[in-house]
Amino acid sequence: MKYFFTTICLISILVSYAQTVHLVTSKNDAGVGTLRQAILDASDGDEIRLSPALLSSGSDSIVLPSGIAFSKALSFYGAYNATDTIYVSGGGLSRIFTINGTGSGAILLDSMVLVNSRAFDGLGGAIFMKDFERLTIRNSVLKNNTAYKYHRTVYNDPNPGAIAKGGAIYAENNINSVKVYINNSEILNNLAFAKDSAHDPAEAKSEGGGIFIQSNGYSTGSHGYIYVEHSLIEGNTAKSYAVSDYYDHANSNSMGGGIMGYTGSSDSILIEINNSTIRYNHLDGYAFSNGNNVNVSVYKRTGGILAYANSTSSEANINIDYSTINNNDDDGVQSLTGGNSLVLINHSTIVNNVENGVNLKGTSSPTKTARIYNSTICYNKRGVRAKYVKCKSSILAFNTNSNAYSSGTTYDLTSYGYNIFSDAPSVQFQKPTDQLSVSALLLKLGNLNNNGGFTKTMIPLVGSVAIDNGDVSDSSPAQNQAIIGTRDIGAAEGNGGTSVTGVDTQVACDSYTWIDGVTYNSSNNTATYTYVGGASNGVDSIVTLNLTINASVSNSISETLCFDGTYTFGSQSLTTSGNYSEVFVASNGCDSIVNLALTVLPSVDTTLANDIVCQGDSVLFNNSYYKNQGTNYITLSNVNGCDSVISFYLEVVANSSSNITSSICSGDSILFNGAYLKQSGVYQNTLLNAGGCDS
Repeated sequence: MKYFFTTICLISILVSYAQTVHLVTSKNDAGVGTLRQAILDASDGDEIRLSPALLSSGSDSIVLPSGIAFSKALSFYGAYNATDTIYVSGGGLSRIFTINGTGSGAILLDSMVLVNSRAFDGLGGAIFMKDFERLTIRNSVLKNNTAYKYHRTVYNDPNPGAIAKGGAIYAENNINSVKVYINNSEILNNLAFAKDSAHDPAEAKSEGGGIFIQSNGYSTGSHGYIYVEHSLIEGNTAKSYAVSDYYDHANSNSMGGGIMGYTGSSDSILIEINNSTIRYNHLDGYAFSNGNNVNVSVYKRTGGILAYANSTSSEANINIDYSTINNNDDDGVQSLTGGNSLVLINHSTIVNNVENGVNLKGTSSPTKTARIYNSTICYNKRGVRAKYVKCKSSILAFNTNSNAYSSGTTYDLTSYGYNIFSDAPSVQFQKPTDQLSVSALLLKLGNLNNNGGFTKTMIPLVGSVAIDNGDVSDSSPAQNQAIIGTRDIGAAEGNGGTSVTGVDTQVACDSYTWIDGVTYNSSNNTATYTYVGGASNGVDSIVTLNLTINASVSNSISETLCFDGTYTFGSQSLTTSGNYSEVFVASNGCDSIVNLALTVLPSVDTTLANDIVCQGDSVLFNNSYYKNQGTNYITLSNVNGCDSVISFYLEVVANSSSNITSSICSGDSILFNGAYLKQSGVYQNTLLNAGGCDS
């Protein structure tokens, strides 16, 4: 499946059942061999596999206009090859899977692609799971799914407002813990959209544009857990519109654009992100009231990751390891609770989020601690907001309003050394290894880029004060690679300042202007140019030129052409005398300019004197006999090799005859042709007539 990352095994233990494999061989909605029939026939613990034969015509879809509901612990395996995929689609008409359990059990989706589904009850665009303990999404893609809820609230409505949760996934457990594992997968462009058009006050709430879980804590020790590893959560949106056409209240509430975990009881919520990227997730809200548009509110909270525990006895904890949280609306990471909370940021990059990079919000009395180790938090509106901030070997810099702050009356920022701040905060236990009020010029952080590792990072460029100034006792890998020498401060490791070298091989004709601005007229393999910080890892890139100069060639030729011929010269067809030029490609790849002097030779025609032959005779000319009267044309080659036309007129003179009758007396004779004839008979004599021919 072309979407997938490198496959990583998920560390989880599935409930063991005697398994039967049900093979899906039809792309139809229902009937023998279909996905719907396979689920209907399956028992707890069975496998549902899409047959590779479904790919015989390339990528295709199984469209489920009414979705499939079941209450069994099943494992699903998709079908794909290097170029093609079988999609499972709701066709924009329905949710794909509706799963209801009894508190335990596990669901697995491996190598599945769920797209274009739409849940009109607002809960789980692609997957709704209730009272199952575990949902595992592995090597899969959930894309363009929508949890949509529209409501028209009326006066004294028992169920006022519209609520949408989980654009791709909604998981809830009222009996036991609820756990969602996302491994080596992508959750892309999903939407949770709530819309209330009300006569009375309008209330619209959307939560978890990509993923939403809820733990309701009806058993001791139950909790909600989301684990995301080697995955991408991108482009998901929590969207809520509230429009009141009469009363003067309209409230829009959008929370958790990418991921949201919630508990309203004494349960705890834990969200863990490992080697993953959470980026470009959004919050969209709108509220309007016709009652002079008063008492209208639009509330947006956390575009990236939100853990929300709505109780003073519950915890909302988040662990971020080797991950990047960037460009999300509002906060990148938030723990919201009335109780205690702990957010651990290790070897991670949190940048370019609209509001806080990390936010621990709630009542000020419980312990709300953010621990920032070997991480980079930059270019957010605020860096870290918490009652207690503890940091080590990290960069908190260039966050617009503040790098670390608390909305409470007390605030502790504790350093364990090797930190860089772009301001000079009040730091408890500040260490000599900390650097305060560091400018961008001195910090020299590169742009967010692919610098190794699974996620994008911002590495310190050559000359940065972060290079080799991290904790010398910490050899744990950086977010992007292993440590080179002494650890750099922040999430990412540069390469110790060593320049990267390369060779630029060029072949040119006559001359070549290189990146150094010099025009070279001969071959050169010694010139060098240095791109300061130009390598992908931010160090200098030194380039050596390997240049070969080939010369263009030029020559002149003379040619003759017979008057009735055509001379082909490159792209030209010539018929008249003159001087011409044409550019050809020489064997060395350069121009070969040829100048042509063309002479067109005139025609040479000859007319001979008339000739006469007698009828029946012929005349020999140029090895041919001519005996018919008329003008004859003969084409010969002249001394230039061109045609020469010779013509002559042949006159044919006809032969003539005459008869003479003579009588003599017996005994007499007559003289004819020199002889005396005295006997009767016919005698002939051939003479020349006036034309010189026989008569």
